[in-house]
This record gives sequence, C-alpha cells and structure tokens, in this order.
Amino acid sequence: MPRPVVAIVGRPNVGKSSLFNRIVGKRHAVVDPTPGVTRDRIMLPVQWNRREFLLVDTGGLVPGSTDTMELRIADQVKLALSEADVVVLLCDVQTGVTDLDQEVARELRKGVLPSLVVVNKVDTEQWETDWHEFHLLGLGEPIPVSAMTGRSVGDMLDRIVDVLPHEEPEDSEIDSVKVAILGRPNVGKSSLVNSLVGAEKVVVDNVPGTTRDSTDTSLEFRGNQYTLIDTAGLRRAKALRKTQDSIEYYSTLRTINAIERCDVAVVIIDATEHLVKQDLEVIDQVHEQGKALVIVANKWDIVPAKDTDTAGAFIQELWRRYPDGSYFPVVLISALTGQRTWRVLEEVQRAYESWTRKLPTHELNTWLSGVMHNKPPQGSKKGTPRLNYITQVSTKPPTFLCFVNNPLAISDQAKRYLERSFREQFDLMGSPIRFRFRRK
Repeated sequence: MPRPVVAIVGRPNVGKSSLFNRIVGKRHAVVDPTPGVTRDRIMLPVQWNRREFLLVDTGGLVPGSTDTMELRIADQVKLALSEADVVVLLCDVQTGVTDLDQEVARELRKGVLPSLVVVNKVDTEQWETDWHEFHLLGLGEPIPVSAMTGRSVGDMLDRIVDVLPHEEPEDSEIDSVKVAILGRPNVGKSSLVNSLVGAEKVVVDNVPGTTRDSTDTSLEFRGNQYTLIDTAGLRRAKALRKTQDSIEYYSTLRTINAIERCDVAVVIIDATEHLVKQDLEVIDQVHEQGKALVIVANKWDIVPAKDTDTAGAFIQELWRRYPDGSYFPVVLISALTGQRTWRVLEEVQRAYESWTRKLPTHELNTWLSGVMHNKPPQGSKKGTPRLNYITQVSTKPPTFLCFVNNPLAISDQAKRYLERSFREQFDLMGSPIRFRFRRK
C-alpha cells in the first residue's frame, strides 16, 4: 500500500514550516514570521525507526475567517486531512491555548484519525510547565518540542510512528516523470496543474505570487506516472538581487531547486504577451541545467483575431525571439477552459523519451560519415576540423563524445551546424543535446 501520510495543521505562525524543515532535515518549506506564508501543501518522505511516511506541511488554519485567501488555505488543510492517516495539531506554548486552537481541536475530535497535540517553542526552562495546559484540547498527552533547537522532536516522531497504520509501505515505487511547472507570476501555472489533475490541488488566485513553495502532485496519464511540481513564479535575476522580501527570495530558491530535481520543465508563457525577457531567462535556466523542455502558451482562448495562420505565426515569432530553442515543442492552451491541456502531457512524454534516449553507435557514425562527406563543418582560424568518430556517453540529456583532429578548430558556428544536422537525422524533440570534442 502507499506510504501513510502525516499532516501538520494549526493556526498561523505556530512554527509548522520550521517543524517540517527540522524533521525532513533541510529548508524545504519557506519559513517566515509573516502569517500565511505557507499556502499550499508541501509533502516530502520521512523515515524514522524503519518506518516511512509522507509528511505534509499546510497553511495556517483560521476557522471562521471570511478572508478569501484564508478560506482557500482552509480548503487546502481540509484536503490534507482527507488524505492523512495521522494529524499533528501544532500549538504555541508562548501564546497558550487560544480559541482557534480549541476550534481546530473540536474539528479533530469529530473525526476518526489519530491526532497528536504537539506544543512548539518550548525552547527554554521558562516554558517547561506551561505546556501542560494543552491537555484542555482533549486530544491526549501533549508533546512539548522546540522546532528551533530540535528538542524532543525525536520523541514526537516515536509517537507518530506508534500510531501509523500497521501496513508496511510497498517495497518499490512506480517510476514517475518529474515535471516542473515554471513561468512568470500569474501566467496560469496552478490553473494548469488543476486542469490536468481535475481537482483543485493547489491554491489558484489571480493575485501574482500566490504560489510560494514548490508543490508536488501525482498524476497518471495513458499508463504513465507523472509528478507535477507547481512552483512560485520566477522573477528576473536583477529583481531577485534587489528584493528585500525574504519570502520571495526563498520561493525563488525553491523554484531553482525544482528545475534541478525535475526531468522535464514546462515553461508557461502568456499568449497575449508572447515571449518576453523574463520568459527567455527561465528558458535559459532550464537549458543550462540540461533538462527536457516544453513551452506552453496559456490564455490562447483570449488571443484576439485568430485565423488559420495565427498559431503558425505565433510559433514562428517565438523562434525569431529565441532562435536557439527550435528543438522544443510549443503547445497552445487555455488552462481556464481546458483547451488542449492534455497535449501538454503528450509533449512531456515525448520530451522525456528524447531526454532518456540511447542511440546506437553505428547509427551515429553513419550520420557523421555523411556529414563529413557531403558538407563538413567550416574551419576556424585554428584549423579545419576533421571528425573521425562519435559515441554517446550519457543520457539526461543525451551527450555525445566526438573524436576530432583538433578540438580547437570547432567554432561555435560549427557546433550549431552539427546540432542542426543531428536533429534533422535524429528526432530528439524537447531535449537538449551536448557535444564534447576530444583529440583523436
């Protein structure tokens, strides 16, 4: 069976993300004293005492609130609880039992899930006795911890493992293609994820910057497994250097990390604005990391005055603005209406297969012989290149080693020519390729 799920819930600013980071052993969730920083569910695997479970960090729950964002956070918490096997209600010893704590506890007592009360910020002896008042919540013996220092977190994990379902997790997991959903703020990243999944898995709002953490969502499409990583909107590097907002800073780091851990990057652009400088910078980051790439132009439903040539003209203009990117597919969609969103996963699968493809050595050298016989690459001031042999040395992305008489004679123009010829011969749509040159 799947690994059990443990959800951390509670009112805002009690240290849920700090505790989450302490348990998983790295700064994954954004931590900031500003209430409401964590909005979506963040889920990572944890192993303790030879048991594995998925730990979920949630946004601050504010029962009875009429604030739009707080209501949506509450919906996310309810979704987390619907998927959880164990609930950890986190409280703050330094503020004591509040009405909000009691209201959340009342909701938990109505359910059947095992629930633990964990009292955070017991950082010094000053708070040693104060945590006992949390017995009032009626959810059993409270567990005093300090997410900041790590005090008694191990004891808390022991208690969690004790109440986990007895069924052991599966020995192995189905391979899943990791897909990072990238782009500028407010281009429809979360809307695309929701459209693909068919349920509101992430908070969607028309306020730029709604998604601040990277959020993973599992999905099956035509027999293939995918993990969608919804991310905060990438800001320009210059803006990142200037910003004094630590929330934006760490969110951007989470996005960069999402690029590093993904297999395929889906970069969403606004079809009504076409390709802008920020989009190009995102694409450059993906290319530099050597990840497979799919471009998705969202909001196609509101592009004015469309005719039979509009789509082709749009793509041609895209190539004009980014001539080195003709290897990646372009999908024109509307995440709002669901128009062609299924095509995104088709192109993701195609790009992933290109990214992981291993080409036979004899086919590579047949291509190389043809190139050298029909139209060899031009030389440079440092000589005329004569390529003798090629072999593939790795995948993800496909990387090829070429033996040449003089590596210094391979100019940038010659490299571009070789790549164009290579792509005409071998269909590696969606994947970057790498050539390395070594003296024979």
